[in-house]
Amino acid sequence: MKTTLQSLLMFLCMLVGTSALFAQNAPFVGSYNVTGYAFRSTADAYIGVQKSLNYLGIDPATGFPKYYVDYGLLGDSYQFSFEVDSSNRLTNWQTFVGLPAPPAGGFMTADNPGKTTIYPDTTHGYVSSTYNNTYNPVTRTFYMHYGYSTTGGAGQNTFDRQVYEKWVFTGTGISSFSPVNATQGTLLTIKGIGFTGATSVFFSSDSIAPQSFTVVNDSVITAVVGKGASGSINITTPNSTVVSSTTLVYTAPYVANPRFIYTGAKGFSAGGAGSVSIAFGPSKLPYVVYVDRANGRKASVMKLGANNTWTSVGGAASDGACTSTNIVVDKTNTPYIAYLDSAEGNGITVKKFNGTTWVTLGARGFAPMLGYQLGVSMALDSSNNPYVLSINGTLSNNVMKFNGTSWVQVGAAALQSLYGGGPA
Repeated sequence: MKTTLQSLLMFLCMLVGTSALFAQNAPFVGSYNVTGYAFRSTADAYIGVQKSLNYLGIDPATGFPKYYVDYGLLGDSYQFSFEVDSSNRLTNWQTFVGLPAPPAGGFMTADNPGKTTIYPDTTHGYVSSTYNNTYNPVTRTFYMHYGYSTTGGAGQNTFDRQVYEKWVFTGTGISSFSPVNATQGTLLTIKGIGFTGATSVFFSSDSIAPQSFTVVNDSVITAVVGKGASGSINITTPNSTVVSSTTLVYTAPYVANPRFIYTGAKGFSAGGAGSVSIAFGPSKLPYVVYVDRANGRKASVMKLGANNTWTSVGGAASDGACTSTNIVVDKTNTPYIAYLDSAEGNGITVKKFNGTTWVTLGARGFAPMLGYQLGVSMALDSSNNPYVLSINGTLSNNVMKFNGTSWVQVGAAALQSLYGGGPA
């Protein structure tokens, strides 16, 4: 028990201390098809399971990446760790959970040195010359031979448990990319495994495509960054889609002589547009809301997405005609709109996009017109709670907050005249 607790504590400490190194030094992490045989003094069993290779960190003494895996049959609930050296040899076998420490356990170099009576013989193919504790980078395969002693003996001549395993990688993995800071035109080098046949490379949750990408070989892809956004790198192959564990930091290119340029196609609305409002979320891509004169003066929302293209967000965002709009985007990249609702006497209505459709927050027209409603503005606090500011016909400000169910007044109604002083 003491050894197990010490191992778990060591594992947690290594995770904390090496998180920054994960993506750069974990090229073998992933899922594997594992076949083989487990020999024991009283029973034996074929192995045919799916296992995961997990990363522990860099061994400061050797400089090699360290991994841990499940021992033999998954039901045994044992684990051990090892390293992969520069010659693709598996070294430094150590107990991790439940197994005896070396020399009572470890990698093996001889077949059946402990003289297990049920060991079948070399005609079955379980021999140390094949299962030689190495990694083949061409076929992405590990060959392992290890065991331990249940009697407390030291060295493989006492091992009464021994396992032969062949680990074949089943997916795609991203181990690193550089540089981690990029702008438009930057050549990005992505390293990993299983890249052959890659069909797409995207940046961030908004699926920003690069200007181009090239599969150099199974372990390297190069990509030229286009107009983008910060976020993880996504690679799709015929076998799987993989997402990097670290994020690319995108910076818009510096323009020596700044000037306005088109973002997406110009004139992207279906017809005339009024009361246009724009907002940016964490993706740093813009959303716009406007009074859509081609659609009965309803509110329409568009988002700039992949390939610098404007796309509609949820169709018509308002239930009917409106006269003024405003938009904000929260920390989860969710847009909210506020507008003067013509069907509600130009009272304010607020809606939120739930990923499929626009839903109304509270009642429609909750802030009634006082005289003539001139406009509406909206903001979110640090907890994504929406506030609205209305400017009405008395030239006074009015602030209300959504409490999760309804809209409530913040401070006094019509709290300050635009020209100084409150209402009489």
